[in-house]
Amino acid sequence: MNNHFNSKRKGFKDFIQIMSDKNKLDQEYAKGIKKIYDSNYSLTYEGSLGDGLKNFRNYIFNLYEHYSEHSNILKKEIIDPCKKLLDDQNATGKKIYNDLKRFEKDYKDGMVNLEKSKSKFLTAARNAEVKILDSELAKISYISQIEKDSFQSKSTITLKEAKDAEKQYIAALNHANLVRSNYNEGSKFVLNSFQHLEEEFIEFTKNILYKFYVFSNMMNKNCLYETEVAYQQIEKISMRNDINMFIEMNQTFSVPPGQIEYVPYSIYLQSKPYEELNYPPDVIYNVIVSLQSALEKTSEYVSNKKI
Repeated sequence: MNNHFNSKRKGFKDFIQIMSDKNKLDQEYAKGIKKIYDSNYSLTYEGSLGDGLKNFRNYIFNLYEHYSEHSNILKKEIIDPCKKLLDDQNATGKKIYNDLKRFEKDYKDGMVNLEKSKSKFLTAARNAEVKILDSELAKISYISQIEKDSFQSKSTITLKEAKDAEKQYIAALNHANLVRSNYNEGSKFVLNSFQHLEEEFIEFTKNILYKFYVFSNMMNKNCLYETEVAYQQIEKISMRNDINMFIEMNQTFSVPPGQIEYVPYSIYLQSKPYEELNYPPDVIYNVIVSLQSALEKTSEYVSNKKI
């Protein structure tokens, strides 16, 4: 029974170790997520895209909070109570087992003492029987009175020894029956105590497993909720709105330059007051005619190139 008890508790100890290892990983994951959140990543965007990226950063922080809280709950509601139950049951089981061993030892010692007392009594009774028989035979024999008295004295002594041995045997018998009764009652108490521990252990483990799945499901639902919120935020990202915002934030209200037109040189010449030129009029006329003739071809070339 004790081996079975210890074997199951060893398995429960391994269960606690698994939960502790998982809790450690949750803590490390939470710390890693927090480290990412605390890093100076630039997410400076405006508009709905900026809101989406800000929500992403909040999502990272919420993951950290969920795993950190889940880790704390596991330690407080599962790991610590499991350790306490294991310590309490081991201490109680050890005491119960020691009580059983004490009952067994008392019973075995009582039986050994009973056998010794019984053997001593039977031997003493046999000796007394022999001596009494010798004394009775001496009474009817032709021996001296002194010899008869000697046989009588020996029978009296051995009879007393037999009676004393009988008293010791009866005392040992009574003690053996007492320790036998204690052993029987103690065994029942031990069995009931072990059964109570087993019932407590099974019910506790059942509730712990239930709690673990409830807490895990709660964390998963929270993470799923954060994901759903992120989905909704992504759906709110509008390319049209963000582009319009970008335009509004960056517009200069300056008019774009128009088409640059070709300006004939003849216009420039015609705008000049000829009187400012200190050349004879016929010379100026000849120059203007020559330039106009030459630049008309250039103007035609430029027009053709535009087409």
